[in-house]
Amino acid sequence: MKRLLLILLVFTTTISLVGCKEDAKTESTKESVYDRVMRTGELRCGYFSWYPAIIKDPKTGELNGIYHDFMQELGKTLSLEIVFAEEIGLGDYPAALESGRVDAMCGASWLIGERARQIDFVMPLFYLPLYGFSRVDDNRFDKNIDILNDEKYTIAVLEGGATATVRRKIFPKSKAYEIPQLISPAELFVSLDLKKADAVIYDLFTYGDFNKHNPDKIKRITSEPIKVYPNIVGIKRGEDEFRQMLTHAYTDLLLSGTLDRIIDKHETYKESIFRVAKPYGAER
Repeated sequence: MKRLLLILLVFTTTISLVGCKEDAKTESTKESVYDRVMRTGELRCGYFSWYPAIIKDPKTGELNGIYHDFMQELGKTLSLEIVFAEEIGLGDYPAALESGRVDAMCGASWLIGERARQIDFVMPLFYLPLYGFSRVDDNRFDKNIDILNDEKYTIAVLEGGATATVRRKIFPKSKAYEIPQLISPAELFVSLDLKKADAVIYDLFTYGDFNKHNPDKIKRITSEPIKVYPNIVGIKRGEDEFRQMLTHAYTDLLLSGTLDRIIDKHETYKESIFRVAKPYGAER
């Protein structure tokens, strides 16, 4: 009996050791994002539809915009095919990167500090200033937007997005009226017009487009930005080879003027975008 128990113990220990070695081997040989992209010749992008970063034609599904055009140029530089594979909510894309559903978040991703725990960032395509907005007939916040930081006021935000972070950090006492992630950001201004919220903190592109179709409804109430966000490409943490490749290609497109030309094509409203400064100074 003792001999049988000894044999079973040895057998179980051997199986456990083999299993551990196999798990370690699988982990060590797991394909990196860089290796997968190089092997397939394809970079799969996640994206969020937001003008002017990514614009999706509702009839054809065709995409264009700053991020779309930039990634196509980056693909040419690296001899890679760029595939916009999946539309993803702003709060969901870190999980999509981690699981390998997409290789990069290539559209409308803003650098929010909390996300640095989950993802890595490639250099910004541009900086986006956010301003305060209210209804045309509402003068409560015209002289001092800080009074929004009160529980009697409601700010419309995109669930899981940067606007929710701004409200929580700058106006923590206010209440949030949340818009679902994949609904058009223009709905922020619709909710404001319908008096579901007292204010919106967002960009001049979305405001300008809403105002063009709905004149004399909403007004801008801050001359200076409340917050400025870098608009970046997000990737899975720990993928240094992949990040370095994208960063080097990005720098080439920045210094060649390609990025500025793409922004010129899509920047329809003045002061709506802050450009990325060149990393050098020319002597006079």
